[in-house]
This record gives sequence, C-alpha cells and structure tokens, in this order.
Amino acid sequence: HAVQQQGNESTEKIIVSYNAESETLKFGCNSGYFLENIKHLASERFLLRFKDSNSAIIFEPQEQMAGEHRLMVLMPIRLDEK
Repeated sequence: HAVQQQGNESTEKIIVSYNAESETLKFGCNSGYFLENIKHLASERFLLRFKDSNSAIIFEPQEQMAGEHRLMVLMPIRLDEK
C-alpha cells in the first residue's frame, strides 16, 4: 500500500481483490470514516460492495458469527476529475 500527499489532499493505494468489468475504479471518502468502519467490523478480511463511484459503500466482514449480520455504510465524496 502506498500513500501520496499534496497539500491538504492525499491518495492511498491498497491491495485488493477486485471483481468487475472495469480495470480502474476511483472513489473518494473521508479516510477517518473509512477506518472507523473497518475498526467496527472487527475482521481482517472484509468485502466492499458498491455500484459505482457515487453510490454508498457497504462494508461487510468476510466471516460472521452465526446469527449475526454486521455491515457498515459509508457515503462517498465526489471526486474532481483532472
């Protein structure tokens, strides 16, 4: 994973398994909220589900305890394409 900062903006790249038709996906979000969602999942492996870069991001632990269905939702931030 790599972090790149410019002024008050930063970009972070992480290694993921990505299963979709498009090769490139970009989405923006508040990094603090992103990390909070991961923290509350209490799982090293999790799934991110979303339709496109403007739809809600749903976090789900890959494995859940019997009778439990935990998920977290995060709304994206619109990115200015440059």
